[in-house]
Amino acid sequence: MRHTQHDLRSIALDVARHEAGHHVAGRILGLSMQGISIEILDLRGAHHGTSEIRPVETLSTTSEVVDFLGKRVQQLYAGVVARATRGSVGNRYEYSQITANTLRFR
Repeated sequence: MRHTQHDLRSIALDVARHEAGHHVAGRILGLSMQGISIEILDLRGAHHGTSEIRPVETLSTTSEVVDFLGKRVQQLYAGVVARATRGSVGNRYEYSQITANTLRFR
């Protein structure tokens, strides 16, 4: 099967959408986000992508740890949500409804 430039673009957009989902969700949730990077390794879809988060300096209480972990898990799920919805989850309310209905921490 011969792959085309269109295939490469499609793969890159899919990976970028996934990583952007992590990044946007992290910002909405108040996490300190850094950059996004993607690398397409081949036309079969192998890739490497990151959406970097700055480490939290201190978490002093159990409540702070639970709050941070809850936000972090939501941020991780957001990559899959962005990919599955093809980026159509467009505002804070819609995102909060998806995460609220997906995860319960307390």
